[in-house]
Amino acid sequence: MTVLIELCVDSEEAIDAALEGGADRLEVCVDLAVGGLTPPSALVEYALAAAPRAGVHALMRSSGDGFVVPPDQVRDLCERMATWRHEWPEHRLGFVVGAVRRDGELDEDAARAFRDAAGEAPLTFHRGIDSTRDPLAATRTLATLGFDRVLTTGAAGSVADVAGLAAMGAAAGERMTILGSGGVRAHSVVDIVTRAGLREVHMRAPRADGSGTDAAEVAAIVAALADAGLR
Repeated sequence: MTVLIELCVDSEEAIDAALEGGADRLEVCVDLAVGGLTPPSALVEYALAAAPRAGVHALMRSSGDGFVVPPDQVRDLCERMATWRHEWPEHRLGFVVGAVRRDGELDEDAARAFRDAAGEAPLTFHRGIDSTRDPLAATRTLATLGFDRVLTTGAAGSVADVAGLAAMGAAAGERMTILGSGGVRAHSVVDIVTRAGLREVHMRAPRADGSGTDAAEVAAIVAALADAGLR
């Protein structure tokens, strides 16, 4: 089994470091201090110009104020997705989206709108799923709606929960991929992947001071998986 490595990047420098370290796919965003927001077109274009084998996914999120997305913002995000799909039709551009209702339920209307706007592009539901009242039910619904993957820590805060990730994988079945996240590092990635049964992992791999992307850490993650026969 080959485990795919996705790097969350927020600048040209971070993109370069992620690719130098051997990342398979990039998730591009800005303003990580609020959980990430939609990147400017120029940053997406920079990432696409050097796209790794599994392509580039752009985060579509207008506000860092939680995961409730008003209908007007849903429309704006869908319009941006359609614009980018037509602007770069030859590239492997996917989208990362999500919306939760104020009562903690999955916003199915928004999810359907995002799926329609994405067309045939890969579509990931972001970590808003971890704030839903019933993440397993939300996972099953997203699989039914045609989402390709869910980014999650296993509904356990900021650190990957192996049992939670495995349960969400069971809920997704073969219809959807669980993209595991939550403090994944070289010393922990093999344990998390094998115990949770993951095929894909997502991480920031920041430098020692918490900033940017550390190419050496990305390379160490790749090496750890390779040594375990997972690359």
